[in-house]
Amino acid sequence: MYKRRKTQDSPKSSESQPQTLCSCQAIATDNDNALQCDACDTWFHPGCVNVSPMAYTAYQTLAEQQQFSNWFCSKCLNDKNVDRVPPRCRQTLSDRIDKIEHHLTTLNNKHDQLVDRLDELNENLEREKRRKNIIVKNLSPVESTNDRDVVFRFVQNHLGVKIDPSSIDSMWRFKTSSATDNDRPSLLGIAFNDLSVRSSILAKAPIIKNSSDALVKIVYIRKHLTKKQSLQAFEARQQRDRSQEEQQQSTTSSVVNKDNNRLNQNSNVRRDNINNNNNSTNNNNTNNNILNNTQQKQQKTRRYHRLSNRY
Repeated sequence: MYKRRKTQDSPKSSESQPQTLCSCQAIATDNDNALQCDACDTWFHPGCVNVSPMAYTAYQTLAEQQQFSNWFCSKCLNDKNVDRVPPRCRQTLSDRIDKIEHHLTTLNNKHDQLVDRLDELNENLEREKRRKNIIVKNLSPVESTNDRDVVFRFVQNHLGVKIDPSSIDSMWRFKTSSATDNDRPSLLGIAFNDLSVRSSILAKAPIIKNSSDALVKIVYIRKHLTKKQSLQAFEARQQRDRSQEEQQQSTTSSVVNKDNNRLNQNSNVRRDNINNNNNSTNNNNTNNNILNNTQQKQQKTRRYHRLSNRY
């Protein structure tokens, strides 16, 4: 760093520890002009290191403006192990880099917020544009008949809704490769001027699946959803299917448990009956044994009396 030699300018200087100059070995005083090496922090007279008064004035100006510049003495300049970036300058650069990174983080956050806001506005715009539309799937075109007449007849015959031609704003076929590859009719889009007609068609659309006509039964009428709405609807269906599956599994498990409990109860009843039968058999055997013993004793007694009478 380049600056005028002052005791208060050097963080390492003090009244008890004056700085020694490199070549003249003189003690630097507060009135001396001097340069401090940014590596070894040693002070030098400008003349001892061949620094012109003009150059020294420039260094002094930089120091007063706190614009750090590197200056190394000849010894440190030739030492490859010397860090050429002084700690003060490195700290300043580090602080500036931190500020830049913080600023970039702030800009990124604002950018993300703007993108989210733009997506929200685009989503609202798309929903507003599609608010008057419906999508008809698997409605095959009829040769020599425009789609408008096909829709009029289909809606009136199978939904019971009569459409005034003025209630429809526009009608178009989507050009999708999936429909062509699967040999299915392209999706049909319809934009209405009269929202009440659109609402009537959507309200009665579910009855189509009850038709006995196979070609009518596969026709599906729905709202013209945005990509975000379609994804939300798909996730809702997935969640509903999972809930129904879990409920079904729970019901099945409950029925199985009831059947197992009933089987266990029946098994216990049969086991108790067997035990009761065994106990009854044992009791009968015991009674028979007692009766036999009694009969034997009676026979012996009668035999004894006969013998006694004989003698």
